[in-house]
Amino acid sequence: MGENLPTAVTSAGGVASCDAVLLGGDTLHRMPVSNVFLVTLVLCLLAVPSSAAAGGLPAGTCSGDPAVSHEFTVDVAGQPARGRYALPDATPNTLVVFAHGYSHRVEGWIPRLSRVAAVNRVLTVAMNYRGLIDLPPDAGGVPRSRGYPVKAGAEDLNAAARQLLASCPSIRNVVLLGTSMGGNVSGMALAARPGRADGSPLYDYWVGVEGAFNLIELYEGSRAVAQVSEFAANAKADIEKETGGTPETHPDAYRERTIVLRSSDIAAAGLKGVWLIHGIEDGLAPYDNGLQLTRLLRQGGVPTDLVTVTRRGADDDPDTTLSGYAGLTTGLAGHGGEISEKHAVIDQAFARLHALLSTTEPRPCGRDFVYDGLPRTISPDPAAASVRCPSAGVLSAPRAPGTRDCVDITRPIISRVAASIGRTRRLTISGTVSDHACDVAGTVTRVDVAVSRTLARRRCAVLDARGREKRLRRCARRPTIRLRGGRSFRLRLPGPRRRGHYAIRVTVRDAAGNARARKLRVRIR
Repeated sequence: MGENLPTAVTSAGGVASCDAVLLGGDTLHRMPVSNVFLVTLVLCLLAVPSSAAAGGLPAGTCSGDPAVSHEFTVDVAGQPARGRYALPDATPNTLVVFAHGYSHRVEGWIPRLSRVAAVNRVLTVAMNYRGLIDLPPDAGGVPRSRGYPVKAGAEDLNAAARQLLASCPSIRNVVLLGTSMGGNVSGMALAARPGRADGSPLYDYWVGVEGAFNLIELYEGSRAVAQVSEFAANAKADIEKETGGTPETHPDAYRERTIVLRSSDIAAAGLKGVWLIHGIEDGLAPYDNGLQLTRLLRQGGVPTDLVTVTRRGADDDPDTTLSGYAGLTTGLAGHGGEISEKHAVIDQAFARLHALLSTTEPRPCGRDFVYDGLPRTISPDPAAASVRCPSAGVLSAPRAPGTRDCVDITRPIISRVAASIGRTRRLTISGTVSDHACDVAGTVTRVDVAVSRTLARRRCAVLDARGREKRLRRCARRPTIRLRGGRSFRLRLPGPRRRGHYAIRVTVRDAAGNARARKLRVRIR
């Protein structure tokens, strides 16, 4: 809604007050038009920053406030392709293009766009692929979509990258990162062998995260469990819509979109290196997707490093595993949520991206790594240089004189979160937290606690600091109770509390804005 209007959104998801007027779409057409409304609309449009205009960035606006993401529109085959970008605070040397996964939208990536732009001093962009169908946010407020438009999405990524290169001639390097279905989309973008205006390769590096690199295998898996999984049934239907049918009826369409069958085209795309990161028990895009593509790219002469993620972290967000379909829990890493702030696969993917952009760690050179999320260690050390894998230059923009080389990108640690119920049904939530930044002890500056009681029909009643309840029709955005930072926290909600199931989410933040969240549920009888 309102995607055709150039609004600005903060990394926290806030919007300007004019958004109440700039609704766009069907909502705008249903509103009664009055002189007051028209005047307000014109004023709001005049107030919109010009940086959101279609056709690239205005001259001189390749740097700015990374905390603000801007709407971006580029023409692709006569159709508008829309997305968002975030600017670094210095003239960028590098562009990072993100390709989101199935059922997601770029709005869910806004915090990531801003964070990577701020920490690595690069220009970032992500696109909502043409052909996606918008859906209401899920219960956690995450923007959702339907569709599997990998071919159109690939065209959108290439068009966006070319447009931003034209707008910001200081950019020398372009990095492409795709997660899940975004691995399929970004692989298609590379298989098109895209070039820049001077004929050189469009992309320099590719980071594939739990990628769906074998569409035929993905379709067969979705078809096998479609009767018991609504998600799989939707994926099956969306893949059929994209390809025109099944692998039996439209084999050429599936071959075109299956990345492991396009490895020779990707090898001809001129990449300098590839990072592939995959969970060993991925239940959506199986681990062998990463193994197959690693082998094929290496055979094609593309320097490719593979990170196999074995065990999950102790407090990782839920994921999808093969054993999970049988109701088993192995502790091995599965398919993580791509906007998760705490999952071994996603964490490692962005650690590798950061190292690629902002450190002298060797570029991909045909190495194999194992990352264990339980002690959070990777072996061998990817920073270790050798004759075959020498140290490399930094891709991000240089820092201003006098600023620290170290940038805190480490999320705080939640060592313990517990909920206890007193005799009078009094609810107490407590925990222990810590932070470690730039090899020194950091500080947890803020703790936010959201507490809600589950009601019928997916509704909830949220609690404030005094324990008062407020009923919500939708629980996507639960108000939080803010506590002071430190090494521990305690929240006591007066009783007696009503009986029922309570959902608790604790989010801690450090001075650099890095955040980590934990969820738990408790039942008061």
